[in-house]
Amino acid sequence: MKMVSDLTNEIKELRKDTASMKVSMEFINQQFEEERNKSKVLSEMVTDLNRENGKMRIELDDIKKFVSRFEYEKIQNNVVISGLLNRKGESDHVEVAENTDGMVLDLFKKMDHSISKDDFELVRTINNISMPMIVVKVKNLDIKKKIFDGKRRFKGQLTVSNCGLGEANRIIYIREDLTKWQQSLFKSARRLRDVGYKFVWHSNGEILARKSDGSKITKITSEDVITGLMG
Repeated sequence: MKMVSDLTNEIKELRKDTASMKVSMEFINQQFEEERNKSKVLSEMVTDLNRENGKMRIELDDIKKFVSRFEYEKIQNNVVISGLLNRKGESDHVEVAENTDGMVLDLFKKMDHSISKDDFELVRTINNISMPMIVVKVKNLDIKKKIFDGKRRFKGQLTVSNCGLGEANRIIYIREDLTKWQQSLFKSARRLRDVGYKFVWHSNGEILARKSDGSKITKITSEDVITGLMG
């Protein structure tokens, strides 16, 4: 009889333990469901935040683009020249204040002989870099077009010596002035060369890309366009 009584007691204890385990499991399941619901809510919040961030980024890009458009109107007649003035430390240093206007005129006449000193004015020189730059403002967009058309027609490499402006073989670079936003977008667009785009350039404030000769020209208006072209 004692054995039966002991067995009965053990069964009762097991039932108690089972009931306790059941309560514990229900509690754990409840906690798990609560955590899962919290995780779901957090995930939805993250999704909403990402969506809002995406909208804000687009709106911010639109604002930057809008501001850049107005900034470019102020500099659209500017032409930036580098390589015409000597690098710092070169022995044949040119005195900027005395000779720059004349050198720019001589260079522009190589692009188009009809350009005169009345067609442009010196805006500023930037001398605190290894390759000094000259920023020139031309009278109108027709003069600007003459300069860049002449640059494309120029036979041989555009250097100081080839232009008859000295003996140095230094390459002369002529480009249009860009806003900071345009410069940043152009820098990013140059990555397209890594995925097979042969030409990436800018003209009249627009960033352009072309995969090959004769292919369609794509206007780069945002980082998203670049990302899409990168594939």
